[in-house]
Amino acid sequence: MDVLLPWLIAAVSATTLVTLGGASIAAIAYVARWEERSTRDRTLAWLSHHWGLTTRDDHLAGHLEKHPATIAMRTLKGRDGLERLFVLEVHGLPRDVALRGDGRHLEGQPRTGDAYLDRKWAIAALDGAVGRLHHTARHELERIRRLADYVAIEGGVLQVRCARADRLTQVREAVHLVVRSLGTGALATELEQRVTDDPLPTVRATMLWHLAQLDRARATRLAARMAAHAPEEKLITGILLDERPRLVEAIEHPDGRLRIARRAGRHFLKTGGAAEVLFQLLRRRYGLQGLLAAMDLGRGVEGVEREVHRYLPSVVQQMRTKPRLARPVLVAFARRLAAQQGTQAEDQLMTLLAIDDEGVRLAALVALGICGTVRVVGPVQELHDHAGPFSAVRRRAQRTLDTIKSRAPGAIGGLMLADAPAEQGRVSEASPPRRAGAVALADRS
Repeated sequence: MDVLLPWLIAAVSATTLVTLGGASIAAIAYVARWEERSTRDRTLAWLSHHWGLTTRDDHLAGHLEKHPATIAMRTLKGRDGLERLFVLEVHGLPRDVALRGDGRHLEGQPRTGDAYLDRKWAIAALDGAVGRLHHTARHELERIRRLADYVAIEGGVLQVRCARADRLTQVREAVHLVVRSLGTGALATELEQRVTDDPLPTVRATMLWHLAQLDRARATRLAARMAAHAPEEKLITGILLDERPRLVEAIEHPDGRLRIARRAGRHFLKTGGAAEVLFQLLRRRYGLQGLLAAMDLGRGVEGVEREVHRYLPSVVQQMRTKPRLARPVLVAFARRLAAQQGTQAEDQLMTLLAIDDEGVRLAALVALGICGTVRVVGPVQELHDHAGPFSAVRRRAQRTLDTIKSRAPGAIGGLMLADAPAEQGRVSEASPPRRAGAVALADRS
């Protein structure tokens, strides 16, 4: 017994120490959690005082410029691994504006309107988006970017992340201004002011178009009051007001460009303008390039065929002096003639075959393969025989001949069997003479 007593005392002492040690560790962990929660509560209370938000358990909630907003402490993956960050989120912003910037280069379409900021921000917008922020807000975004670890606007949510609560508070005024400027009212006011005051007509027209994406009625009222002078202004105001005279002025403006004239011409046709008038306007102002633009705009428009017949002879003449400009116009004419049926279309396509230009001839052969009849076999065969043995014109001519023959009542150059028993074996020479080589059914008389 005397030998076992020391061992019993040692065992009891060890058990007591282990128990006390476990209790101490649990107590330390509890104290740490209590201190962390206490620190979080104090920080949230401090942020609540500065941001005017209400404490909700482990985060703040409320409104910034009438938009729902929250501030929470989160553990997120940062540049140096997992980091404890203060995250501000503002919801209900326009969904057609996307902006990202975390100090690193991100690919995207820069649309801030400021060349310096465009190097730091990647802004992309969906169809119909303005893509331009309030004048002052653009620079406030730069301030937020420098102080915050991450800034993004996407899906109608602004998110700002900061490692320190005081940094988040430093960007409070900037965030308020950005959120306020992202509202349609403030941005529309800024755009309307630029339309009224900006000295550059191109900027005025662009801002008016952006305003129309936000508030078309407001932009239309402003367009009705504007004294449009530049072609861009005449174009945008003409589109907004559906006034063809303004669109005509945009096309004919001496300082205008073909790109503007094309937009004006497209809307001119949409509002019921005649194809004949559009061809005259574009031809008079831009020559052959205008004719090509008119052909492109006139796809599916009634009356374009008449304009092709009217302008084809003059373009053929210009092929001698301006082949580079006339060639695409004649190719466009040939494609349009392919959709027609009749001798007039065939005659004009054969006129194109006579032009010594491979591109024009190929287009004419393709068109004849679609709409040609046996009356054009002779010219096509002649072109085939005179073309080089390995030329594209020869190959296309052969394909055109094969296509036309397949559509003919009988194979050209072959024999047709007589239907009536008494007529079998009898053949006659085809008439008229241009169908020589064909075979026709013998007349019973």
